[in-house]
Amino acid sequence: MNKKNILLADNNPEVRAVFNAVFNPDEFEIKISNSVQETLAQVFTSPPDIVILDGDLHTVNNVDVIRTLRANHTTDSIPALVILPEDNQNMKQAFNDSGACHYIIKPVTPDKIKYEVESLIKGRNLFGSELATKIVVFCGTKGGCGTTTLAVNSALSLHNKDNSVIILELANYFSGLKPALNIKTRKTVPFMLSENPDDITKEHVLNLIEEHKSGLKSIHNIAGIADMEKMDVEAVRFMRFNLCPICDIAIFDAGYGLNEATLELFDMADHIVFVSTLDIASLYNLEMITQVFAGTRISIEKCSVVFNHVHAAGEIKEMTIKELKLKMPILDFVPNHSAGFMKAMNDGDPYLMQFPKTPAAKVINSISDKVYNFIKTPDAKSDAA
Repeated sequence: MNKKNILLADNNPEVRAVFNAVFNPDEFEIKISNSVQETLAQVFTSPPDIVILDGDLHTVNNVDVIRTLRANHTTDSIPALVILPEDNQNMKQAFNDSGACHYIIKPVTPDKIKYEVESLIKGRNLFGSELATKIVVFCGTKGGCGTTTLAVNSALSLHNKDNSVIILELANYFSGLKPALNIKTRKTVPFMLSENPDDITKEHVLNLIEEHKSGLKSIHNIAGIADMEKMDVEAVRFMRFNLCPICDIAIFDAGYGLNEATLELFDMADHIVFVSTLDIASLYNLEMITQVFAGTRISIEKCSVVFNHVHAAGEIKEMTIKELKLKMPILDFVPNHSAGFMKAMNDGDPYLMQFPKTPAAKVINSISDKVYNFIKTPDAKSDAA
């Protein structure tokens, strides 16, 4: 059996100890680098299967390392995993822009390291490219907020503006994406992972994709095995590493509620859009989410909120919303058009296809523009707030 080669450019003895303890020496060979020059020399002399970089030291130099890898056709497909000292958006953006595949926030745990490294190596084997896809997650504050409707139509709006987009569903038991895009029933990712995880090929992954007549690509119900939370998390990671590389932007419809799978998705997302209505329950849950995030490594800085189904007579004044102390910008207020939204869902054709000139359609197109600015421009948050 051919060993997988890991090049570890990290001076932290604790990190090195974790790698040596986690990876079987019969399957993996770990090479150590102590400088930028040594890292590049080893990469070009004997290209590894993955490069691990310490984001705590010499950040600028490590960014240059990744750029150098991406600029050379013999090394441009080598995955680069960055270990960051903290959940710092500017640091993430610098590494993302350079072509890093993914990052891990310290402290480093054995399970996390093992899964990320093995997934990235396998992802490279399947698609032969780095993970440059931007991930946007739409999540409702409760059921009935219209999360799927806004996720689908925002994805379609981005698709219509010549972006390579795919929409994916993270839903347990019930699918909203399936009727919204008239999707056929197929096996979900968790079932595929449980049946033959070691034999999955690029073709298996691509066969999961549906294409709507609008041209929008999708895959529904990626996490749907009852009482298998761990499998749901593995499904999220699998889709990140093995499906997202085929598009520029991946829109995830996360339904509503928080669990291990959604938190995993939030962690890897470039931006999170919470969909809320202006009722007390939704607003309370929205405020609670900001408190939950305070106890995790997920940054509230990459979040925003959209208020959906807004009736002119029932709008809450701006001052009242500010009193909630949401700590995230409000993207917009979507006018209520429940009859149109329901017809679009029943027909299996997105709202923007059927009602492209309504006030709600205009706002949805505006929301997609703002989301695009968030994921492409690091300082866009201040402009939208």
